[in-house]
Amino acid sequence: MRLPFVAAGALALALFSPLTLHAEARAPEVKLPELIAPLAPEYPSNGTRNQRVVLRVTLDTEGKVTGVDVTTGDEPYASAAVRAAQNGRFTPAERAGVFIPATILVAVDFTYSAPTAKPVSQRRPPSRSSAKTAKK
Repeated sequence: MRLPFVAAGALALALFSPLTLHAEARAPEVKLPELIAPLAPEYPSNGTRNQRVVLRVTLDTEGKVTGVDVTTGDEPYASAAVRAAQNGRFTPAERAGVFIPATILVAVDFTYSAPTAKPVSQRRPPSRSSAKTAKK
């Protein structure tokens, strides 16, 4: 009855042995894509709060955006973030000197700024009678 337990233990040792981990450590390092210019999303006209939208952005071997999916975030912020990411410019991902396609997560933060009140002028426009007198 102990044979299945021993076999499972041997399999676990083979999967997590230092030789397996050492082989994974030698895999070529991947240079992740970077934004060339900051994303410039427009704050939604009907937005009323701070919001973080996380996007899954897919890039081709030239760093061009080929797909954008919303991971987290609410409307109308999500749509504004997607539009900004679609126009984003990234460096391509690279492995062993070769450009490769990549999928990355990008966070877009929207910060709400309450409208400021402008003082109303206390001066009254001239009345019609005073305007006629001024013309004479």
